[in-house]
Amino acid sequence: MTKDGIDIYSAGTPRKKCHILGVINTTTISKASLMVVFGNSWETSELVKEAKVRGGNAVILIDRNTQIIGWTTTGSATFNQAGNSVTAYGYSHTSPTASGELVAVLVKYIGDVQEQIVTPEIEAKLLGHWLLVPTSDMLCSGHIDYYFLPGNRFKITSSLINTNGEPIPLYPSQDLEKEGRYYFVDNKLVTWGDKEEKPKPPKDFSLTDTELTIRTEDIRLLLQKQTQ
Repeated sequence: MTKDGIDIYSAGTPRKKCHILGVINTTTISKASLMVVFGNSWETSELVKEAKVRGGNAVILIDRNTQIIGWTTTGSATFNQAGNSVTAYGYSHTSPTASGELVAVLVKYIGDVQEQIVTPEIEAKLLGHWLLVPTSDMLCSGHIDYYFLPGNRFKITSSLINTNGEPIPLYPSQDLEKEGRYYFVDNKLVTWGDKEEKPKPPKDFSLTDTELTIRTEDIRLLLQKQTQ
C-alpha cells in the first residue's frame, strides 16, 4: 500500500535495496468508533507524516496495539411543567476513547530512484530553491542552484570550479546560468532550456520535503531544499 508517496508494508519487506533510517513510533488517541470506520488509515496517517518529515521512502510495520483508555458520556434532558406536575425525559450515550499505537522501521531506498507519482501536491512541493553540493568524487568545488518557479519555469546557476580553479559551465549551453521550462512525462521530469533545440531526456526523480533526487544517464544528483 502507498499513501502520500510513502510505501507501507504491513507484511513482508521491500524488494529493493534500502537504508534503515531508524524506528518511529506514533500514538493516535480518538474515539474508538472513528478507528473502526477508518481502520488502518486512521493510524497510518500520523506514521506517513513522520516518515515524510524524516525523508523516508517506506515504513515496515512491526507492531500495532489498540486499547481502550477511557469513556466519554454525552446526553441531554428536557423538562416540562404543567401546574404541579413535572415531566422529564432525555437520553445519554457513552462511547469509548481508544489509543492506537504503531511501531515501524523507517527506510530509504538506495540504488535507482523509484518512480515518483506526480500529483498536484508533488508539483507544489517541487517549487522553490534547491542546492546541489558536489561530492568528493566529482573533483570540483562550489555548488549549483536549482530554482523551480511558478508557470513551469526553471533557472539553474553554477558556481562550480574545477581543480584548476576554472569555472565549470552548464551542459550543453556552456553558460554559467540557464533558464527554461519543465514538465512531466510518464511521471518523469523533463527540462527544456530556452537556448536548447530539444528537451533533455526524461529523468526519474524522487522528492521529499527536504531532498530532491534526480537520476541522469551517468550519475545521481542529490539536492537539498533551501528555506531562504
